[in-house]
Amino acid sequence: MVLTRRAHKAITRWLPNEVITEIIQQAASGTNLVALSRVSKLFHGLSLPILYRNLHCKLSTAGYDSAMTLCATLSKTPSRAELVRSFVVEDMLEPLAHTGTLSPLLLKSLKLMRRLHHLSIQWDEGFSESVLEHCTFPDLRSCEITPPALLGPDTSTDLVASFLTRHPNLTRIRILSNAILRPSATLRIPMRHLQIYRGPANLLCSMDVVGLREARISRHGIEGPPLDTFITRLGAMAGADFAFFFSTASRDPALCTAVVDSVSRNIPDTGILQLCWPARDDVFDDELVARIATCLARCTMLKYLAFPIECDPLFLPVSTSPGPPTALQTWSSACPTLEGCVFADFVWAIVSGEWVACRTSDFVASGS
Repeated sequence: MVLTRRAHKAITRWLPNEVITEIIQQAASGTNLVALSRVSKLFHGLSLPILYRNLHCKLSTAGYDSAMTLCATLSKTPSRAELVRSFVVEDMLEPLAHTGTLSPLLLKSLKLMRRLHHLSIQWDEGFSESVLEHCTFPDLRSCEITPPALLGPDTSTDLVASFLTRHPNLTRIRILSNAILRPSATLRIPMRHLQIYRGPANLLCSMDVVGLREARISRHGIEGPPLDTFITRLGAMAGADFAFFFSTASRDPALCTAVVDSVSRNIPDTGILQLCWPARDDVFDDELVARIATCLARCTMLKYLAFPIECDPLFLPVSTSPGPPTALQTWSSACPTLEGCVFADFVWAIVSGEWVACRTSDFVASGS
């Protein structure tokens, strides 16, 4: 981007700073934004907040020097660190020779980001431990954290609970690792503003939440409360049009029925229900379909129901089946509010009162 002296003079004379900032934000990115920041003191001052707003450190061999330079700049200039609103540390799964040098510098920079809104740590367990134990961000609203599994369930749980307690205004929480967490029965974490949660069931049960919009729970072991106990507790947290995503490694069809049954009894106004389990589509015999239909009859606001084989519905193909399975007709008769369904490898939606195959992207955009 080339900006002549005359054009710069005209812009700064006739346009208010707010408009210039909007132009910079919409038209410039990457190299262009850096170039704009060098045009004048005014452009430098207006570009910096945009340049530092969202930082993403990809920790790889190629990106090591860039990460070191960034951290050194932030450490020496705290005013720039305070401009950061989103900070992501991503492990590119490459061995780094100088982690011991980068980690303390990265932690020092992070502590200066006092106005951070979003934090995502996907890196070294030692670094995660330091962040969970020592960092506090008064304006933090969203976080993705990695509990240090090597410290054991009790210590990992204490670190996570302490971090969350220091950030009661969080609206989104995601626990990134499969580390086992073991909260005590007396642990209470105030999370009155939490809207979206993704992590272990037992940690969510330790939170005080009102109006939860979405919960994504993966249950692949014996850790955690009994299923019905958890969903009963979840019902006290859930807001209207609640979305519940549950995945398990169990192949037992009885677990599928148990989840639908408990949700229909404890959270009947659930809007989205997805169960991901490693089962073949032929497991849905007439008996299982009928049991699920009995449960669905209790649901009052269910719009989208999904039984995908893959956890991510984006990987499901458009159905090539000549017609919808009878299960969909049975379920929609039991639950008239149903609008769409992912059934095994097929994606369906109700159009003009009939089940028709639809594009996966359309189904996902609708709310799945």
